[in-house]
Amino acid sequence: MTFTSPAPESTVDNRFPHFTGTGKAGASVLVTDVRGTVLCAARVTGDGWSCDSVVPMGDGYVSAVATQDAWAAKTSATVSFTMKHTDKPAVPLWVFAAGGGIVLLLVAAASILVARNRRAQSPESTESSEAPESPVESTNSLEAQKASVV
Repeated sequence: MTFTSPAPESTVDNRFPHFTGTGKAGASVLVTDVRGTVLCAARVTGDGWSCDSVVPMGDGYVSAVATQDAWAAKTSATVSFTMKHTDKPAVPLWVFAAGGGIVLLLVAAASILVARNRRAQSPESTESSEAPESPVESTNSLEAQKASVV
């Protein structure tokens, strides 16, 4: 009865480590922590046994015990290793970078549209090509209108 993984004194970056080992074909294996909490169970086949922990393990130096029950003959093996879990972001960083680029592109497009609309609506583009009357001409035409009314 032996552990093949995790390797002794190795570092594991998974809160639910994968355990493998060898034993007598047909026997059952129960993997626990040193306090007796069951982590996983397996049946030994011709290739050995393997199971994934169903209990999350915390960071630090930990030990696991595999106990083989082969028809009332119990044997066990212990492996100690370091758990060093690195939290991975739920959303990869490239998604934020791509999203930021899209937002900048949309802001630039909106700014161009606003500038075009302002230019199209400006009073300069709607003025006639005739020059405005001078104040003197304006006064003369007002007197002419008064005279025609009387």
